[in-house]
Amino acid sequence: IISLVGLEDHNRRAAEGRERLREARDLARRAGNVSVEMRALFNLAIGAYESGALDECLTWLAEGLERANRSGLVSSPYALELRYLQSLILYTLGRWDECARSAAVDAERLPPAGGFAVGPALYVALARGEEGAAERARALLDGPFDWMATLVAGIVLTDAAALRG
Repeated sequence: IISLVGLEDHNRRAAEGRERLREARDLARRAGNVSVEMRALFNLAIGAYESGALDECLTWLAEGLERANRSGLVSSPYALELRYLQSLILYTLGRWDECARSAAVDAERLPPAGGFAVGPALYVALARGEEGAAERARALLDGPFDWMATLVAGIVLTDAAALRG
């Protein structure tokens, strides 16, 4: 169902598509298939984001992250992407304190490869003039290549350079 929604005119950006994704989530939940449930929740959140329904997006993000926590999948790919999107939405909506608090909690639980997920909190730190924000962003470049970590680090380091003049 999830793949088909992506191919239909009423895809995840449309209310009809998200209704089908809710059905997929419910089916996966009843079947006990957590990975498919997480995929459905991810697509629900992204669909709401892509359609500009940011409050709806935050609702799906909260449900997805809570499900990841309950099932022990906090560092799974979908959970990391949900965390990143939540952080980005909070940052975008100007809920910077909430973005920073959430990132602080997540930083203690995420593996080094998941550091990108709290990236928008680095934007907050840099904007607030917090010392060390650029160094924390540079640390995302350590270890094996990760395109999301590179993207987040690049944004923060570029802004830091612009602030320095």
